[in-house]
Amino acid sequence: METIITDIMNSYGYLGIFFLIMIENVFPPIPSELILTFGGFMVISSNMTIVGVIIAATLGSVVGAL
Repeated sequence: METIITDIMNSYGYLGIFFLIMIENVFPPIPSELILTFGGFMVISSNMTIVGVIIAATLGSVVGAL
């Protein structure tokens, strides 16, 4: 499962985080803590910023809740 999550984040960046968090709210087989942990890892190992990850996760959560 972790390879799928990291592959999506590597391929789509912030949009991938948005999508994964949104899907987690609609259909919860993936815990959001796992996605956000890998998001923090991506901040350290890629050119993503912490602010961008927070915004993408927040928007994904709000859209998923709607």
